[in-house]
Amino acid sequence: MKRIFLGNERPLLHLTADYLIHQFYQQDRLDMRHVLLTLPEQRAVHRLEEILAEKAEQIDPAWYPPEFLTIGTLPEKFYELKKDLANEPTRCFAWLFAIDQLDEENPDLLRRLVSSPPARSDFDARFALGRLFDKLHRELAAGTFSFIHVADLCRTLNIESERTRWKALDQLQKKYHAKLDSLNQWDVQSARLYALDNPGEFESTHVQFQKEHTQIVLAGLVDMNLAQKNMLRHFGDFITSLVFAPEEWADRFDDLGSLLPHVWQNVPLEMNDQQIHMVESVDEQAEEVLRCLAGLQGEYAPPEIIVGVPDKQVVPFIEQSLERANIKTRIVAGKPIQQTPVYRFLETLLSFLESPAFVNFAALVRHPDVESYVQRAFPQSVRLISILDKYHTQHLPIE
Repeated sequence: MKRIFLGNERPLLHLTADYLIHQFYQQDRLDMRHVLLTLPEQRAVHRLEEILAEKAEQIDPAWYPPEFLTIGTLPEKFYELKKDLANEPTRCFAWLFAIDQLDEENPDLLRRLVSSPPARSDFDARFALGRLFDKLHRELAAGTFSFIHVADLCRTLNIESERTRWKALDQLQKKYHAKLDSLNQWDVQSARLYALDNPGEFESTHVQFQKEHTQIVLAGLVDMNLAQKNMLRHFGDFITSLVFAPEEWADRFDDLGSLLPHVWQNVPLEMNDQQIHMVESVDEQAEEVLRCLAGLQGEYAPPEIIVGVPDKQVVPFIEQSLERANIKTRIVAGKPIQQTPVYRFLETLLSFLESPAFVNFAALVRHPDVESYVQRAFPQSVRLISILDKYHTQHLPIE
């Protein structure tokens, strides 16, 4: 297992691209077909693909790219998948089935988990409960724990009330796994824990990696969970971790290039008073961002400027402030589907179909797309909304 410290003077994705080209450009060929390049998230993958392609094509138009992965998909390269992996909706429905089954067989046991379980007829609340159990299952599995492990820990600590609750969760988890088995699907977290408990699962992959001279390059993976780290350490001979820091900071990172939190807690931030701007409100934060951008005096093009916002609740205020100044913005994470016109239209339409009351019909025809369609389809007609308002005033007065 190797750690390469690339410094932090330049953007990490450009440093990564330069490292890969320097490392794998040999005899006038850039060939990375045997490289598993792993990054923290998909957005970084897309951007690095662009940067690497731009740099590589200048030296070898027929270059071979690496296989791009995220840390969330890399572990499945290490062991054989005996079944298809269940996606999130399937998992949530499996938890929902397990909840219903436990409710039928032992309702008192379910009430140890939820004092007032939602009624069978309340599908949304029931499904939300399934998603909650799925999240808890995934978070514990990331730390290599199952529900029964927590129950055993409670017994060791002599916390009997909590042990009873976690044993009930274990019964629920068993029903969840049984449901997925009946569908011939596998829970990804459980599959990883099984592989870690049975290292023989890695042997065939180890042989294959040696035969194909596979190299695993980890780029900027500073925050991995225990299950991911334990799995990677089974393949340490193939791993090179790119750390975006100077080598004198080596003691701040573990063998895989992840941060050591207890070390960083005592590291002072090298910032001066000119770099810190104190404000009191959200509106003032947005205004301060605008002032800071104005202070750049056009030195950078818009694509070169990134505004990092730790609290996503502040983002709309910053967007509005920049829009008023005629500065175009783009949310890197993309627009949530709930905010898209199509979603809003379908949501409004669904409300009317479920309950065709006047208020829902009025909301539907006021949707901008519906209003535009009516105006195009019937250009000579009186405005529909005006007719509805008049009808409501005359026949459905507000009480």
